[in-house]
Amino acid sequence: NLRDFTKHFGKIVSTCKSTTYKILLQMGKVLQKLKMKGELRFKIFDHTADIGVCGFGKTEEEAFSNTALGMFSILADLENVRQDEMIEIRASGVDKEELLVNMLSELLYWRTTKGYIFSKFFVELSGSSVKVCCLGEKIKEYHELKLEIKTVTYHFIKIEKKKDGWETRVIFDV
Repeated sequence: NLRDFTKHFGKIVSTCKSTTYKILLQMGKVLQKLKMKGELRFKIFDHTADIGVCGFGKTEEEAFSNTALGMFSILADLENVRQDEMIEIRASGVDKEELLVNMLSELLYWRTTKGYIFSKFFVELSGSSVKVCCLGEKIKEYHELKLEIKTVTYHFIKIEKKKDGWETRVIFDV
C-alpha cells in the first residue's frame, strides 16, 4: 500500500515507519496543491432534487480520483480532514460506467457504515477493476458534515476522453 502511495511522488519506501509515513503525507499535501494549482479538479451541479459531480483529469484515473474528491466535498468540508489513515478499496464492473458507480458506492459505504471521511485518492484502473488508496480519518466532532448521499446513480453518467484530458459526470441521490 505504501509503495502504491509513494510511487506517485517518484519515491520508493521499503518500510512503513510512522515518521517516514507522516513526512510522505505532508509531501503529498504540498505536491497536490502545487500540481493542481489553477486547474479545475471537479465541479458540483444541481440536478432536480439530486446533486452531481463532474470530475476532470489529465488521465482517466485522475478524473476518477477527482470525482471521488467531489463526492466527499458534498459530504463534508474537507479542509479539516487529516490524512492519518490509508484504506484500500477495490471494485469491479462490466464497463467503465459501472466501475465508476461501484467505486463511488464502495467509498460511500465506508463513509456511511464505517464512519470514514477521505480527502485524497489514488486510483489504479486495470481492465474491469479499480483499486483506490484513500487517505483520511474516522469522523470526529470537529468535522463539518454537509449533505447525506443516499446512493450513486447511473442517471446521465458519463466518462469521456476530451482533447485536453478526461471528464466524468455522476449524479447522487440525496
